[in-house]
Amino acid sequence: MKKYLILIFCVLLALSLLSCTASPTAVRVGSRKVDASEYAYYLHYSRLNLEMSSGVAPTAADLLTQAREQALRLIRNEELVRIRCDELGLTLTDGERLALKSEKEELVASFGGMAGYLEYLRANLLTDRLYDKLQENGYYYGKLYEHVVEGEREGLLSDQQLRRFYAETYAVARWFCVPYDFADEDGRSPQDVAAAYLAAVAAGETPFEAAQERCGGGEMPFSTLDEALDERAAVCLTLEEGETAGPMQLSDGWTVVMRAPADMMWFEENREQVEAAASDKAFNDELEAVAARVGVTVESVCGRIDFDNLQDYIK
Repeated sequence: MKKYLILIFCVLLALSLLSCTASPTAVRVGSRKVDASEYAYYLHYSRLNLEMSSGVAPTAADLLTQAREQALRLIRNEELVRIRCDELGLTLTDGERLALKSEKEELVASFGGMAGYLEYLRANLLTDRLYDKLQENGYYYGKLYEHVVEGEREGLLSDQQLRRFYAETYAVARWFCVPYDFADEDGRSPQDVAAAYLAAVAAGETPFEAAQERCGGGEMPFSTLDEALDERAAVCLTLEEGETAGPMQLSDGWTVVMRAPADMMWFEENREQVEAAASDKAFNDELEAVAARVGVTVESVCGRIDFDNLQDYIK
């Protein structure tokens, strides 16, 4: 009787597994497949990231478009890292696998057991297999980054090359800003006040620095290669050196932005930051070389996933 019950249980288990609909493939990067549940997670993650970082909230349609683009970029890069690590023979050590296992056991215990852990996964649009993959990806990213940077250190990070890299890929965003609640004695709007200061700067009547002192403003060196740019740096990126744009509606008020040349004094004081940017570029160039060989395919299911049905694809 006991054997008979065990047999029935096994049959029912097999039927239940077969009846579950597997998550369809959403993205192919070379021979690697990313399923729809993983795409849904990255879409959710990208939405949260965009909502926190945007100076001016985009429309719902624009937010979905931007989140889809960011999700695909993140997925693409994660898979390219894994492909390149496979090619180079960069694998997880026994110690690293043991550390991943221990960290997961501690996480499960922190939620009071498996039921709490699964609830945590559901709340964050994760599956158990994706959680494991994301933890592994951190190790693979570090291994490939170290491999690339060590290979480039003699050339790319030499003093002469680093100075050239800085001059070619850094700029300074300078700006002055009239707040939206600014009250002008003559009754002019904040936009008109900013426009008047801009006209005075353009005519040579008022130095840019004087407009900054009167209105409030600042300056910020930044890498033109950075994808996560401050809103003023993003405007600066569209300008030629010495060119000015505005007034425009940014988060702080009506803003005028100028693109200034990279400051070598700033380079001397922030050399480590420039080295990190040069290393990031070498790493990204490595991924782009892989992408050119393997290709990326986006399946139609990605177009059917939006913010309203994310949970339907977490399988």
